[in-house]
Amino acid sequence: MKRKNTYRTSLGILIIGVLVIAGALAVLFRSPAETPAKDATSSVISEGSVAQTDPAHGSDSGRNEASSETPESASSEEEAKKEASEASSAEESSSEESSSEESSSEESSKEESSSEGSSPEESSDAPAKEESSKEEEQAQSDDWKMILVNRWNPIPDGYTFETFELRNGQAVDKRIYEDLQAMFDAARAEGIYPYIVESYRTHEDQVAMMDYYIGIYESEGASEEEAREKAEAVVAIPGTSEHELGLAVDINGEYTDTQESAIVWDWLMNHCYEYGFILRYPEDKTEITGIDYEPWHYRYVGRENAQKIQESGQCLEEYLGRTEHE
Repeated sequence: MKRKNTYRTSLGILIIGVLVIAGALAVLFRSPAETPAKDATSSVISEGSVAQTDPAHGSDSGRNEASSETPESASSEEEAKKEASEASSAEESSSEESSSEESSSEESSKEESSSEGSSPEESSDAPAKEESSKEEEQAQSDDWKMILVNRWNPIPDGYTFETFELRNGQAVDKRIYEDLQAMFDAARAEGIYPYIVESYRTHEDQVAMMDYYIGIYESEGASEEEAREKAEAVVAIPGTSEHELGLAVDINGEYTDTQESAIVWDWLMNHCYEYGFILRYPEDKTEITGIDYEPWHYRYVGRENAQKIQESGQCLEEYLGRTEHE
């Protein structure tokens, strides 16, 4: 009886052990489909995706090692893949636009470089054209110095210049003032005292002067025609006077004494060219100039021109080759 009880106890223990082992094995080999679903708020990170942060659980930098996923995790993975694909497409599009902009920039740079560059022919021609242009401008700028005005060559229409007023109320073309002052300073340094009695005149002034001389000759008994002829021999016809150019000055002695004026004129005849002036109406050139001898009338032509005219012994008409009267 005792053995029978012992056998039963051992058998019970064996059965219990087998059941325990069976239960353990059942737990160990349970099917994946029976695995409890994860919390919907858990972060699911599939291999190759960017780590995301879950609001409830913070940052999850690990990888899910489960071989299968719940419907929620599968959906999240698809969304993640879709976002990654869109991000990749955006990056490719951005890259293409950047590449296009760089290409456009390179083409623009090449075009600018091409436009800035010039062919050898253009490069060699440019300095020549520029030099020619400068020479033409210089020639035009010097024309005013050598302009010929007499009874056969009136002042050009539209001729203008800027005047410079002298201390005694006279005025000249501003461009001749510096040389005029230098000439007077040189004369005074030698004890010679020149004085300007006539300079720039307006056209109206010239008309009034002509009328004045015509009146004088008429008062002496000359006919109107004879009076005009005599007046035109000593006064330029209005519109043909160098005084209207602002380039001519009538110079006497400071105290208008004839002897003193003669000293002044003598000095001027020998030195005026050094400062750009010439005796405009020489005594032996009346037929060419159309004006009687005037030892007081000096015309500015520039220093270089005055030097050449002085050396040639010619009047302005001869020097310019314009002695024929029409």
